Amino acid sequence: MTTTESCRPTEVLFSRRAHAAICAETLEHHPLETGGILLGHFHQQRWQVLEAIDPGPGARCTATTFEYDRSYVNHLASKLARQYRQPLQLIGLWHRHPGSFDRFSGEDDRTNRRFAAMTPHGALSCLVNLDPVFRLTAYHVPEDLGYQRLPVIVGDALIDGDL
Repeated sequence: MTTTESCRPTEVLFSRRAHAAICAETLEHHPLETGGILLGHFHQQRWQVLEAIDPGPGARCTATTFEYDRSYVNHLASKLARQYRQPLQLIGLWHRHPGSFDRFSGEDDRTNRRFAAMTPHGALSCLVNLDPVFRLTAYHVPEDLGYQRLPVIVGDALIDGDL
């Protein structure tokens, strides 16, 4: 088995808190795009998402794009990361697409490639849709952008307690 294959994730575990944060942010900005960052760990061939951070009070959200309030996101990520036994890492991104559009745009591809290059595990990228019910789709993003859709499990029971 190659290093890449041994690093290939099998699923995404979202803490209830992280999932609720994404739901709340999405509904608050409906029908506009919004998004944020995902903090957690790649552990036991799973992405374990413990925190999801919104784009911040100074974010710009429109019908087709959004921009982070970078100082807010960086500040909050740093604060939250230190509250865990093993400091959380930036493992990926999430954002809402309008309608039922559930593919990555060219701009998304550029962003995903940049994040995937930061770790040997690649990155996690999630799309959120409201069509008409909330839907979260998670993808493993290797550096070559060979997107792999992953099953999503929400709940705290499977999150590693040592984290």
